[in-house]
Amino acid sequence: MRPLREDAAKAARATRVVKALAHPDRLRIVAMLCEQDATIPDLAARLRLAPSTVARQLVPLLRLGLVAPAGAPGALAYRVAEPTLHGLVACMEECGR
Repeated sequence: MRPLREDAAKAARATRVVKALAHPDRLRIVAMLCEQDATIPDLAARLRLAPSTVARQLVPLLRLGLVAPAGAPGALAYRVAEPTLHGLVACMEECGR
């Protein structure tokens, strides 16, 4: 696998990921999902956001495959689908000090 500095396609993908995480609500949603799967109402309650806001903020994360649905219809939860996000969130925790 070519390093990022030599791979324009990889750099473009990384840019899309960073842009998706550049919104504070989306970053917080991903951070919470790194801890455990959660439903929209759970995320909304913990983040003190409207469920519609959470649903809207999930869309770009779902499109990029960063998060994915988990569970059965009627009890639909979301989970982190890109395992490397755990390390990125940990890095962001340190950067945010």
